[in-house]
Amino acid sequence: ATPTLTPTAAPTAAPTGNPTPEGTDEPTVSPTSSPTKSPVVGPTTDEPTTVPTSSPTDGDTASPTAAPTAPPVTANPTSSPTGEPTPTPTVSPTPQPTTAPLQAWTDFLISETVTTEIIEGTSQYSAARFLQVDGQGLTPIDPTDEEFVRIKQRYALSALYYSTDGNNWISNSDWLNSSVHECDWKYVGCDDEFNNIVDSLPLYDNDLFGDLPSELVELVDLEVFSFYKNSIVGTFPQWLNQLEKLEVIEVGDNDFSGVLPDFSYDTLSVFSAYDNKLDVQPVPSSLGQLTKLRVLELDSNQFTGPIPFESFTKLNGLEVLTLNDNNLTGTIGEHFGDSWTSLETMWLQNNDITGEIPLSIGNLTKMEELGLDDNELSGFIPTEFGSLINMERLSLNGNFLSGDIWSCNFHNMNNLTDLWLQLNFLSGYIPSEWGTLAELDELRLDDNGFNETIPPELGNLPELDVLRLEYNAFTGTIPTTFGTLFDLEDFRIQGNNVTGTMPSQVCDLYDYELGRLEADCLADFDGFVELECDCCTECLCTGLNFDCPFDRRSRRRMGGEEMPAEEEDDEVERRPRRRERGA
Repeated sequence: ATPTLTPTAAPTAAPTGNPTPEGTDEPTVSPTSSPTKSPVVGPTTDEPTTVPTSSPTDGDTASPTAAPTAPPVTANPTSSPTGEPTPTPTVSPTPQPTTAPLQAWTDFLISETVTTEIIEGTSQYSAARFLQVDGQGLTPIDPTDEEFVRIKQRYALSALYYSTDGNNWISNSDWLNSSVHECDWKYVGCDDEFNNIVDSLPLYDNDLFGDLPSELVELVDLEVFSFYKNSIVGTFPQWLNQLEKLEVIEVGDNDFSGVLPDFSYDTLSVFSAYDNKLDVQPVPSSLGQLTKLRVLELDSNQFTGPIPFESFTKLNGLEVLTLNDNNLTGTIGEHFGDSWTSLETMWLQNNDITGEIPLSIGNLTKMEELGLDDNELSGFIPTEFGSLINMERLSLNGNFLSGDIWSCNFHNMNNLTDLWLQLNFLSGYIPSEWGTLAELDELRLDDNGFNETIPPELGNLPELDVLRLEYNAFTGTIPTTFGTLFDLEDFRIQGNNVTGTMPSQVCDLYDYELGRLEADCLADFDGFVELECDCCTECLCTGLNFDCPFDRRSRRRMGGEEMPAEEEDDEVERRPRRRERGA
């Protein structure tokens, strides 16, 4: 007869190691007493014999996996005719939540990290609770060296999560997942060669909101700290000065206040803190000690005083410098071009920098983007600009620069796409050699004193989108060659002494990209029209005869009345193109 299996009585003690129920401060630890050893299996009679859940050996005191509650069932014999039971497969145990009380965790964290107190309701408290119920098997009681490092890592990262509203990040995959190693949390980078040590946090543009916890300083091997384009508030983290392996700090486009720390290490190659709310302060001269620095972005803050060019002479590897949109004063260092020969991008616009452009600028032969606009620079444009053959974007507008431009040798800049010289006191003629600038997209010469005729060679610029020549003293007629500028979108010529008729070839450009065409085609009080134009989008009266119904020159050039809204729209804000991260 087939033996009938009868369940044994339920054990008197529950299994140990159950996770803490949510909402309690300390987990409940079950008793450790073991149930009575089960009898050996081996049916030899017709009497029913009990079968334990596993095959224990002598001295085995392990608890059964569960107390059976189902009614008795009939065991089907297996292929073994003698009735020997099939061995239970061995299953590797998964990490269980720690049984250490919360107080043990808080005592440990206060003792071994920068945390000085843990108060309920804070991110530090939430992080401690996470460690208490975490499923990684970590314990604050005599942890091994590896466990010690991992505790600090998971604590710092979970504090960051709770401090910056991690539930609402754009991407937070696997963060605070008890079954996932912290190195596999989204955007957490680790060096696998050194026991999964966190060395990179590229959490930029991820909707972090809140302040950065100081516990991040426990990630002592961090090399990349990238948090730009978020909504992080609070004072600038001074503890960044303690992470001596950092190579990249990117915290731009946030809401940091306070002052910058004095960095005391020399591993940093990228320091980017643009577009914050830093306190009024000079640019720290201590940055000049970061001899490996390649990128320094401090634009759109409240820095004052002169740029410490003399302190920055050691930065001979500097490639990007952006200090625009601050309140900087002083002059551009006379010899700055002698040290920064690696410089590719320099934006200093929208400050109060005075003096002349130094001749040493001709040494910056790698320069691709230079913005000196909207300052108080004066004097001539150096002929040394002709050495900057890699230049792509050059903006000198909104200064007090004067003199002719024919000697500036801009035609050597074969990669030039944007040339902005408007709102200065430049004069003379436009060199016909500019017709060789085949990559030029925008040419702005408006609001100067250029005279003579407009060179027809400008019609050879196949990429030209914007051509603004208004408010100068050009004479003659509009070249018919402009009819080949098929990419032209914006052409303005009003406020000059140009006469005749707008060429039909130019009017035909509406069939392509042209959308804005302005000229002095409005009759004055005597009915005189300076330039006949039936296809212009706007006709003005600002040229030869100043007896006009409407004259914008005086307001635009000399101040007085506020600039009309439609003209404000024309003044496109020049901003640096952000480099590709990691470049």
